[in-house]
Amino acid sequence: MKDVRIKTGFMAILIIVTTPVVLWYMAPAYPPRFGDFETTLANLGQIFGLVGAVLLSLNFILSTRLKFLEKLFRGLNDVYIKHALFGKIAFALLLFHPLLLLTKYTEGSFSEAVSFLLPGDAWDINFGTFGLGVMTVLIALTLYLRPRYDIWKITHKFFGLALIFAGLHIYLVPSDVSTYLPLRIYMISLIALGFLAYTYKTLLNWLLAPKMIFEVTDVKTLNKNVTQISFKTQKPFVYKAGQFCFVSFDDPDMEAESHPYSFVSAPHENLVKLAIKNLGDHTAKVGKLHTGTIAKVEGPFGIFNYENAYYKNQIWIAGGIGITPFVSMAEDLLHRDADYEVDIFYAVNEEEDAVYLGRLQEIARLIPQKFRVHVNYLVRDGLLTTEKIMDKVGDFDSKNIFICGPPKMMATIRDDLSKLGVLKNAIRSEEFSL
Repeated sequence: MKDVRIKTGFMAILIIVTTPVVLWYMAPAYPPRFGDFETTLANLGQIFGLVGAVLLSLNFILSTRLKFLEKLFRGLNDVYIKHALFGKIAFALLLFHPLLLLTKYTEGSFSEAVSFLLPGDAWDINFGTFGLGVMTVLIALTLYLRPRYDIWKITHKFFGLALIFAGLHIYLVPSDVSTYLPLRIYMISLIALGFLAYTYKTLLNWLLAPKMIFEVTDVKTLNKNVTQISFKTQKPFVYKAGQFCFVSFDDPDMEAESHPYSFVSAPHENLVKLAIKNLGDHTAKVGKLHTGTIAKVEGPFGIFNYENAYYKNQIWIAGGIGITPFVSMAEDLLHRDADYEVDIFYAVNEEEDAVYLGRLQEIARLIPQKFRVHVNYLVRDGLLTTEKIMDKVGDFDSKNIFICGPPKMMATIRDDLSKLGVLKNAIRSEEFSL
C-alpha cells in the first residue's frame, strides 16, 4: 500500500533543494572546487549557505496553508511537521555556512575570525550576519524560553527579517550566485517566492486568506475543561468528517489569532460544531462566548478521514480531546450506507473526561455491525496499549489505524505499532502541537 503524496512531496522538495547545488557545480570555478582541504571547506560552506537559504524560503511557502500543499504531502498536519523539520535543518546549515568559510578568509588568525563573524564595514556580509542573528534569537526563544502562544505568534513573524537579510546577502556578496546567471536567477526567484509567501501569510493574511463568516448559535459546557461551540453560516460550507479549521473570534476579550480545531459535527448536519478544551489563556475564554459572536473560519484542512484510507476495516484510537475528529467520522459513518468495520478506543483519565462516550455508544447501538466502542480509563485501567487493543481486535493486518491524542501517547503507540510490523502508511495521525 503506497501513499503517492509522500513520494510526490519528497521528490518536489528534493528537486528544489538539489537544483542550486547542481547549478553551483556547473558554474565556472578556479581553482578547482575540491582541490585542497581549505578550498573544500569553503565550498562546503557555500553549499550549506545555498541549501539553507532554499529551505528557509521553502519554510515560508509551507506556512501558507495553500491547498496544493496538502496534495503534495499527507495533509496540513504533515506539512507543518515538514515546516518544523526544514526550519531546524536550515538553521543548522546557515549556522555552519560562515564557520566553514573561516579557514579560507581569515588565514587562521583568531582576531580576523572574530572580525569575520561580527558586523563590520562590509554590508554584503553584515546582512548575512544579521539574518543569522535574527534566526538564532527567535529559535532560542521558541525552543528554550517557551513564551505564551500569542507572544510566540508575534515573535515568529520576525522570521521574515531573516529571509530579507539572507536575500540581501546573497544578492550583494561576491560569489557564484553573482557571477553565474542561472544560479542567480534561481536563488533570487526562490527567495522572492518565500518573501511573497511571508507577505501573504504574515502581513496580509487578514486580507487575502480565504475565510468564511460564521455566527455562534450555542455555547455548551461538556465538562469543566471542554466547551462545544455551534455555528451557522449563510453560505454553503463544505468539509469532510475528520477535518479541521482555523478559527478566530470577533470578541474584545479574545486574541485575534486563529487556532486549529477539529469538527465534531458531520458534513450533513445543519450546524458546524467544534469542541474546544481549556489548554491556555485563549481557550479558557471560549466558554464565555455569547451567541451572536462572529467567528472567522479558514479551512477546511486535513486528510484525516476514514474514507481516505486503503482498508475499510479500521481502528480508531483517541486520547482526551483527540476524540473530536472521530466523533465527526462516527456521525458521518452513521449517516452513510457504507461497508466499514470500525473499532474505536477512547482513552481518558476518568469518566467525566469521556464527554462524547454516550453519543458514540448510541451510534454503536444503531450500527453494531460496523461500529464498536472501547473505553479506557487511566485511573482504572492504566495506559491504553497496543496489547490491550489486540485483545479486542486481534492482529493489525489489513487494517488502517487512525490516532489522535496527546503527542506522547501517539508517539508511544506509533512506536509500538512499528515494532509489531505495522507499516507506516497504514497509520494516520492528527496533531496540533506544532
